[in-house]
Amino acid sequence: MRLKQIKLAGFKSFVDPTTVPFPGQMTSIVGPNGCGKSNIIDAVRWVLGESSAKNLRGDAMTDVIFNGSSARKPVSQASIELVFDNTSGRISGEFTSYNEISIKRTVNKDGTSHYLLNNNKCRKKDITELFLGTGLGPRSYAIIEQGMISKLIESKPHELRLFIEEAAGISKYKERRRETEIRIRHTRENLERLDDLIAELANQIDNLKRQAESAKKYKALRADERQFKAELLALNWSEYQSVVDTLDKQIKQQQLNLDKLISEQSVDERLQTEYKQTLAELTTEQEQVNQSQFKLAQEITKIEQQLIFQKVEKTKLNLELDKLNQSLTELTAQVKQQTQQNTEQTDKLSRITPEIEQISLQLDEVEQQLEQGEIEFNQASEAFESNSQQYYQTKNQQQNIQLQAENCRQSITQDTQKLHQLKQQGIELRQVKYSGDIQQITAKSSQEKTRCEELQKHVASTKNQLQVDYQAWCEREQTRDGLRADLQNCHARITSLQTLIENQTQLDDTKLQTWFQQNQIAEYKNLYDDIKIQAGWELAVNTVLKQWPAAYVINQAIGLQLSMPDFELTLFNQGKSQTPVDKVANSLAEKVDAPAAIIQLLNRIEITTEAQNSNPDIFDSMIEQNGHWRSQVWSYFPAKQDNAVLVNKSKLDKAQNQAREIVAALELAETQFLQAKAQHEKTHQLSQKQQNAFVISQQKLDKLADELELANKQMRYQQTQIQANDTETAQLTSRLEDKAQQLEILEDQSEEYTIKLAELADVKALSENNKHSLYEKQKHLRASQNQVKHTLHQLQIQFETTKHQIESIKSNLATNQTRLIELETKQTQTNQALNEVTQPNQSLALTLQQKLGQKTELEDTKVRLLEKIKTVQLSLANLEQGQHSHFGQRQKLQDSISQFQIEQQGFKVKAKGILENLNELNVNLDMLLQQMPVQAEQKTWQHNLDKLSIKIAKLGAINLAAIDEYEHQLQRKEYLDAQKQDLVSAIETLEDAIRKIDKETKAKFKDTYETINQDLKRLFPKVFGGGSAWLELTDNDLLDTGVSIMARPPGKKNSTIHLLSGGEKALTALSLVFAIFRLNPAPFCMLDEVDAPLDDANVARFCNLVREMSSTVQFIYISHNKIAMEMANQLVGVTMQEPGVSRMVAVDIEKAIELAQH
Repeated sequence: MRLKQIKLAGFKSFVDPTTVPFPGQMTSIVGPNGCGKSNIIDAVRWVLGESSAKNLRGDAMTDVIFNGSSARKPVSQASIELVFDNTSGRISGEFTSYNEISIKRTVNKDGTSHYLLNNNKCRKKDITELFLGTGLGPRSYAIIEQGMISKLIESKPHELRLFIEEAAGISKYKERRRETEIRIRHTRENLERLDDLIAELANQIDNLKRQAESAKKYKALRADERQFKAELLALNWSEYQSVVDTLDKQIKQQQLNLDKLISEQSVDERLQTEYKQTLAELTTEQEQVNQSQFKLAQEITKIEQQLIFQKVEKTKLNLELDKLNQSLTELTAQVKQQTQQNTEQTDKLSRITPEIEQISLQLDEVEQQLEQGEIEFNQASEAFESNSQQYYQTKNQQQNIQLQAENCRQSITQDTQKLHQLKQQGIELRQVKYSGDIQQITAKSSQEKTRCEELQKHVASTKNQLQVDYQAWCEREQTRDGLRADLQNCHARITSLQTLIENQTQLDDTKLQTWFQQNQIAEYKNLYDDIKIQAGWELAVNTVLKQWPAAYVINQAIGLQLSMPDFELTLFNQGKSQTPVDKVANSLAEKVDAPAAIIQLLNRIEITTEAQNSNPDIFDSMIEQNGHWRSQVWSYFPAKQDNAVLVNKSKLDKAQNQAREIVAALELAETQFLQAKAQHEKTHQLSQKQQNAFVISQQKLDKLADELELANKQMRYQQTQIQANDTETAQLTSRLEDKAQQLEILEDQSEEYTIKLAELADVKALSENNKHSLYEKQKHLRASQNQVKHTLHQLQIQFETTKHQIESIKSNLATNQTRLIELETKQTQTNQALNEVTQPNQSLALTLQQKLGQKTELEDTKVRLLEKIKTVQLSLANLEQGQHSHFGQRQKLQDSISQFQIEQQGFKVKAKGILENLNELNVNLDMLLQQMPVQAEQKTWQHNLDKLSIKIAKLGAINLAAIDEYEHQLQRKEYLDAQKQDLVSAIETLEDAIRKIDKETKAKFKDTYETINQDLKRLFPKVFGGGSAWLELTDNDLLDTGVSIMARPPGKKNSTIHLLSGGEKALTALSLVFAIFRLNPAPFCMLDEVDAPLDDANVARFCNLVREMSSTVQFIYISHNKIAMEMANQLVGVTMQEPGVSRMVAVDIEKAIELAQH
């Protein structure tokens, strides 16, 4: 595996899309200081996942985006793409089969960063895991930047261990171990919460179990109650049904009498039928005569329309003939004009052709002169370009020197500012104290924990109250539903009684209103609507008044002028001027409130239980409360009067009073139901509110724990930052001194290039004047050429236009000649049609006269038929008048049948109400009657039903939802128990995985450490020409031990690595890096001016080592040393001709060496 190429766009100074290829095993990147060479190294680290802007030499991650220059605008996005050659298949996993792998990263101005793997979006983690164990990463040993060599040697033991781990390939194991530890911590937290939840759930299940047993017992009793209630309704239905059957037999008997009367009317109806049939035949014959008249009228109209059409058609043909004559005249003139135009255009075409040939010869001469001038101009341009190129190359070199000097000045200024910032930052870092924050957060966490425990207790208490409110809600709902059922039954009884009373007391509304209007009676009302009876005396009053079922009270005198109605009717006078009537003591009138006429009638009837009339002068008769009515000469014993009008009215009043009481009770129950529901909802909302508060408190507690951990991390990070600040301050002071010397050298070189530029400017101006004079000559020749071409083009256009006009005229001429022939043909056809229409049609006029005669005969026949129809209609009217005599008898029979049907309907309504109740109970009547015992009685069943109601009431409040909730919570507990077992198993599995990872990590680290140590011991004497170097472990625990390095060059016995010089440290660090590469060679190694502190002898040793390892590792390095440049297979040049913008250029190796020497 090797790096094939890098694609940069908008990254730091590489604003334009740039591709940097790496075809060989050793590639050297060369160029002056400040041109952007190190940006290529930064690009590789950035795309591999570097997240610290400081390590990329910036303050924020968006600093990697090109921010503009003096000639360029800023861009909004930076992108880097690395293309790897994976033909060796070193990348494992799903990408093993890919010969080429592309990794890309982009960032926008808003800080949004995206990663792409083979042009597919991915996570940063995917990129990191892809290279785990390969030695590649944003901070791995494969990428060594400026200053990193000394940091590598002086790094702490645990920091140096990271390089060993990466070489051993155990970094991926450590990452997996870290993820596993996080999973274990989360799993243990979930297990603790699960234990609390299971304990709370067990308490709820015990409570729900008791409630569920009570609910099951309640359901069983309710089922028995429902069964007895259904059977009691079935017994009532059987009783009502037997009464309905008896009434049905009576109705059938009355129907037989009615049928007999109807048969007597059949004779008259047959005569009526014969007369109607004769009338129908005469009517049919009349219709046939009418149809004949209509048909004859249509034929007459048709003949008249034919005559009119012939006249119109003749006029139309004359007009069309005139129009054709006019078109022929116009078309003939047009053909003549087009022939003349054709001749004129042909002459014009013959004149244009010679002019075109002459202009073409002039154009050839001008083009020959232009070609000769072009050759001279190109020669002058080449001379000018050569002089200009030499001038600008010298100028670019001067600008590069000046730019380097300016960059050096800016760098000195920036480093000075940065040094000041570092010192200030060190002061600020030492001023920040985190210990106080940690104590404050700990106190808050303790308070919040106490509050969280109190909220948990409130939540449990509110849940119990919620259960109590739910039971009360269910009880109120049951009470409300029972009252609704009672109210429905009461309304059904009221409707049945109202229907029965109306059928008993009212006549046909249409007939009654008609009769009252004929007799000019405006105000009337039913007698029974105006009577109020003392309770218990309904039977007695009904016995007296039942002889007048259709009785009405009117407010005017009753005289002989009233007409006789054709139905039974009783009228009582209650005039407005009539004086009130006093009620006689001990009379039936004392028991009622009624119109004066009824009071007078009831004053003559005594209330008594004696055999003799106490006062014959006042009372005509006597009556008892049970309806027994008698006098001195007669005695009347009424039949059972359960359905008497006044009895039914009394029942109706009681039912209406009962309905009002139920409505009042229902309103109270509805209010109580809504109150219970509102209380339940209020408690539920309180429970939710407390639960939310508990969750928020728990979240605050977690947040405080996170803040405490963050504060501890910040305190540790502060200490690390102080150490890093001190180190960087020392390095920056040394760098400022080196840059001051470099700036003085660059200023001397800039003065030399200024003298050379003045000499080249004179040569460039002379060649430029020669080029300008030749350009003016060519410009004049091109103008002449364009003018001749324009003239030729105009003549060619005129030629083509004239040619096209000739063709168009010929086409139009042919079309008009064809049309002229068609018009002459159409003119001949129109003359022939006109002659045919002009011939007279005598036959139509004769036919018209015959049809008019037939019309007169049909009118006479129609008059005779009308006289016959009038005679038959008169006989039929006389026959129908005779049938009215039978109507009275028939009406009485029908009234009797209606009375029985009304009574039958009352029992059917009751039976239907029972069926509706059974349907609500979802009970089948037939099946219920079959299952019931034969000896079943209503009283016994009612007694059993009352006993069940008492048992249900003793159970008290029942939570019907407890059964389902108990089953649900039981299943939930079983599920949570299984989850707990799974979590315990998961923890054991994860702990086993950590033990395996630790064991394998120790073995790999030990082997890698020993191998690298042996290679370091062999490489160090080879690089230094003697001496020794070795690695040491700081602890016996291979999982956490640090690694330190010790080196002693030839002839030295230093006690610490820090006593070595810069060059010795660099060679020691390179020895260690190459020892690591021997064990686990990364796909490539990037070195940024690591040879800067080395002298020529050590550079040669360094190059020999690199050359030796290039057989297995691809090297990409930045260097200013000629020896290092000569070693490379390929040189990649970076320049900054345009200020602030880096470009790649082809590099000549000799010139690069010369440039590096300067």
